[in-house]
Amino acid sequence: MKKKAVLFLALFSITACAATLAVERRDYILAHPHGWVEVSIADKNIPLVPNLDEESKKERDAWVKPERCLARIQVNEEDFVYDSVYPLGAEPPFEVTSGFRFPVPVGAAALKLTYGGCRVENEKEKNVEVSVLIGVEENMTLEAHFDGTQLTFDAPRPNRVVTLEDVYEALTGSREVKK
Repeated sequence: MKKKAVLFLALFSITACAATLAVERRDYILAHPHGWVEVSIADKNIPLVPNLDEESKKERDAWVKPERCLARIQVNEEDFVYDSVYPLGAEPPFEVTSGFRFPVPVGAAALKLTYGGCRVENEKEKNVEVSVLIGVEENMTLEAHFDGTQLTFDAPRPNRVVTLEDVYEALTGSREVKK
């Protein structure tokens, strides 16, 4: 039993580390000209999926609520996000509402979103892949919305960082601290 627990924790820590952009890579991007990409997932039409026997990977007769949907986001073929989002609801269609925000180097980039585990075609699970070219501007946020099948974008908006000076100005009407 102890060996299984140790193996599970080791596998969990490895997959947890692979879930998002490495800290060192993120820090490097943040130290250079960058913008932000926000991908929101609002999939409100998740069907029942075939029930797979985990050991044999063969389909059983029943259809079930998906345990999770997998979201993988790549920028220029580099993994930026690889994580799970979880369907909610008691009866189909189930719903996922989630999202991710990450820094991206300034310039043109190829963004690819792969969404798996929550779509069915010809009675089999299928992945949805969407690829698009984006332009990342310095200190701007590009917001993308994914509905389970397609990706749409809002116009870039300033990446407003709220500082203590901003809070002080909002409260007092002045940016200068009186001594």
